[in-house]
Amino acid sequence: MKKLIIALLIALIAVPCFAQNPNVLTFNKLTNVLPPLKQGVAYSFFDDELNYTSTFEVMKYKDISLEAGYNTKDAIIAALAVDLIDMKEYTTIPILDLLNIDIRLYGGYKRLGYTEGNNEFDFGVGWTIIRIEK
Repeated sequence: MKKLIIALLIALIAVPCFAQNPNVLTFNKLTNVLPPLKQGVAYSFFDDELNYTSTFEVMKYKDISLEAGYNTKDAIIAALAVDLIDMKEYTTIPILDLLNIDIRLYGGYKRLGYTEGNNEFDFGVGWTIIRIEK
């Protein structure tokens, strides 16, 4: 019982010290530096299928961005996207301001790591529907 009380006292003393230290990494600081995630769909020219994609911006210049991510066919993709409509400019409604429509041209490799030498190239066009930001 004495050990439990001593451990609780040490924890209660140490918590305010960590809370006041500006160098401690917090979840809020971590999410402020992460790029926004973009969720959308993509049409593969090779498979003639629609796939779900999740990407993030690697770099952006004006309305054109280079993105990296994956799709549901276990493909790692790189995409060149052009912003068309950003609802954040038109509305302040909390759900609608997440909508962001852009068109992208993507390329990538499927089946990475499954079998040696059987990776498949994938190419297509896609659309971002939702951008998730902090």
